[in-house]
Amino acid sequence: MKKWPAFIFFFCAASFLILFVNPQPVAAFWRYRCIDTMKESRDRAQEWSKRKDAQDLIRKELMLIKSLGGNCVSVATPYDEEFVPILALWVGQAKELGLIVWFRGNFSGWEGWFDYSKFTDVREHHRQTYELITKHQQLFKNGDIFTPAPEPENGIIGDPRATGEHDTFLQFLTDSYDNCIAAFAIIQKSVTCGYFSTNGDVAAQILTKETVSKIGNVVVIDHYVSDSERFERDIRQLHDKLGAPIVLGELGSPIPDIHGPQSEREQAEFIDKLFRILYKHRSLIPAVNYWVLSGGTTAIVDEKGNLREGAHVVRNYFKPTTIVGQVRNSLGESLNNTRIVVGEGIAETTTDGTGKFSVAVPGGSHRVTVENDTYAKATQVFDIPAGDTLSLKVTLQPKDASFIYRFRKFLAELLIQFPPKISL
Repeated sequence: MKKWPAFIFFFCAASFLILFVNPQPVAAFWRYRCIDTMKESRDRAQEWSKRKDAQDLIRKELMLIKSLGGNCVSVATPYDEEFVPILALWVGQAKELGLIVWFRGNFSGWEGWFDYSKFTDVREHHRQTYELITKHQQLFKNGDIFTPAPEPENGIIGDPRATGEHDTFLQFLTDSYDNCIAAFAIIQKSVTCGYFSTNGDVAAQILTKETVSKIGNVVVIDHYVSDSERFERDIRQLHDKLGAPIVLGELGSPIPDIHGPQSEREQAEFIDKLFRILYKHRSLIPAVNYWVLSGGTTAIVDEKGNLREGAHVVRNYFKPTTIVGQVRNSLGESLNNTRIVVGEGIAETTTDGTGKFSVAVPGGSHRVTVENDTYAKATQVFDIPAGDTLSLKVTLQPKDASFIYRFRKFLAELLIQFPPKISL
């Protein structure tokens, strides 16, 4: 474990004392911190059953997710009976590692995957969904998420922006949600239903407050945009319009048609911009799903299983670090209502009545500034690994020490140099 040396950084009128840095439990920024496996769990679904090393390869994928701070894996294996053994393999390995499973698959007939004939009636989709849940209840555990139809606009009901069938689309969502709830009630599992991810524009133009309230009161978007400013604006506007938490069902970079080519460094920098926005608005966002772990243009793991720079960015946000400490003046008195500012707009808090403070921030390099109106401020940059805790003791000197303050300090220093002798 990495230890910080115990030494003092001196400034003109203030100092920090670093006590230690070590792993400590930290409150997460989002309830669900997911990483998607679609390129492996769905696109290669028919290959897994033919591979003797399938279990080992799947476990490696899931262990990478866990190492990056994920507590949730998004699995997109189709729900058809043909694929249930492979779905069970993914789910079983996830359970062993303590990961929540977000089921983001569908029946192949919804979009016509793997040469399956498309459904002609949404009622067939409801029937098969109910049957899957009640027949294969061993797949599910309390705390999982089950989405009957991710990106429903890509299926047989069509994109309501093109078809004009807004009511049909919204009715499908509510019926599908109710059907899911009913199925899990039968098997007595506490699984979150819904989380119907849609294109961001579909959510903005088609969803209504009434429908959102009927499907779990959460808005889930698969959102890829060319700039972070629009990304932030869209999240805020959706929340204001629909009055519900916003979940990122998919985000990542680069999507070539949207972002163009990106180097590994450029990808990491863009991902960091997106996650900084999610961190800023974390009170509105219960879940984040990075798309994808491996296999696609947005992958954060290369073909050899090595972490790309973007993976370290994801880990910094999925495994927060905590800065804790206490602020005193040079007389040793605790200073309350002293501001602790991390970076520029990253985080801010104030000390309590005992001069103590605690603030959770993403892992990485941060400038910590301690400010009090009557004392000289202290500033220092610290590099804090993801998931660690930095503990500080900060001493501030007054900007304009009074005669009494200086005299008290003189006496204190005198006592240190010439401690009183006690005779027995």
